[in-house]
Amino acid sequence: GGGGGGGGGGGDELCLLPAEQRVYNRVLSGLHSSISLHIARTYCLQPETGGECLRWGVNRSLAHSRVLAHKERLDNLYVAFAVMLRAVVKAGDAITAAVPPAGAAMGEGRREWETRLLPGTRPRRPSPGRGVPHQL
Repeated sequence: GGGGGGGGGGGDELCLLPAEQRVYNRVLSGLHSSISLHIARTYCLQPETGGECLRWGVNRSLAHSRVLAHKERLDNLYVAFAVMLRAVVKAGDAITAAVPPAGAAMGEGRREWETRLLPGTRPRRPSPGRGVPHQL
């Protein structure tokens, strides 16, 4: 099924929305899917009568029923991921500049950002003679 603003085949009314609204709806649906999967990943499998949880774990049936069984929700999850990744890539230098290079609270996170995370977001340039023609 369809509506709900997911952008994945909810009917003719979605075609009437401006492109920006359709993208916004898909990103919002993708964020909702992400939250649903996070809930399913850390789910109380054995609740105690007093409100505490005795055992936490993955609830596969919840993940399947909320997201994985719905192609448009999964597609929208990928859209949200792509938008977030693009934002991180674009803001990479600003993020680096905003975080102090040393200090107990942020120093380790900054080092991980600079050495492990940020380099993985940068596009790799092909070396000469591999994959991309120099001139057409």
